[in-house]
Amino acid sequence: MLELVPPGLRVDFIGQAKIWMSISVVVILIGVASIVWRGGVNQGIDFSGGTLLQLRFSQPADLSMVREALGTLGLERSIVQHYGETHEVLIRVPQGGGAGQDIGAQVQRLLQDRLPGQTIELRRAEAVGAQVSADLRRQALLALLYAILGTGVYISGRFEAKWFVALGLAAVLFVVTYTIPLEFLGLSPFVVLIVGLVAFVVLSLLLQLLYALAAIVAIYHDVLVTVGFLALFDKEFDLQIIAAS
Repeated sequence: MLELVPPGLRVDFIGQAKIWMSISVVVILIGVASIVWRGGVNQGIDFSGGTLLQLRFSQPADLSMVREALGTLGLERSIVQHYGETHEVLIRVPQGGGAGQDIGAQVQRLLQDRLPGQTIELRRAEAVGAQVSADLRRQALLALLYAILGTGVYISGRFEAKWFVALGLAAVLFVVTYTIPLEFLGLSPFVVLIVGLVAFVVLSLLLQLLYALAAIVAIYHDVLVTVGFLALFDKEFDLQIIAAS
């Protein structure tokens, strides 16, 4: 039988708590500094809008050549990378790239002209408009807030037997954030998320929901580490990462 943890293993987690907490703080500060330095996270097409192209080359694709070719169409800000194998290329064209309509066909023709000895197949072309990406941002941020509220309710009820207090707090914050017409108040979904989280933390302290508060701090930690890592290495932030976080 495979044993991943040796029997009798003892790790002094409490004794080393200060060390690991210090490491976590340093990692978070580095991530936050990288976000500020880069002017925000590198949002994927899901959140920023644009066009996603998937091309298959009959021979291994040269990404530097693809980037150079895109520059002639005014698409130098596009993200170009292999997709699973060297024959597959994924191109993310940002909103307002400047190539006009039917970007996929233009890119395919251009690359085919530059590589007459190869066959280039356009396998996928997906466009996300500005309104759609704005709606996705709002839904993702609100989903994050509601997941935190649900976690707080479960932790408080399960470990502190404070189901009614936690449910009442979560219900109030849910109704307020879900029913307020944000466009009339001029509030962005990010502001609503921050306000909702701060309100939850403050009210959890006042109502002595300490286990829920500890769980929220843990969620903050994990999300900040993940987002900071992505910003540090300029990786794309998309819906799959939101779900995983």
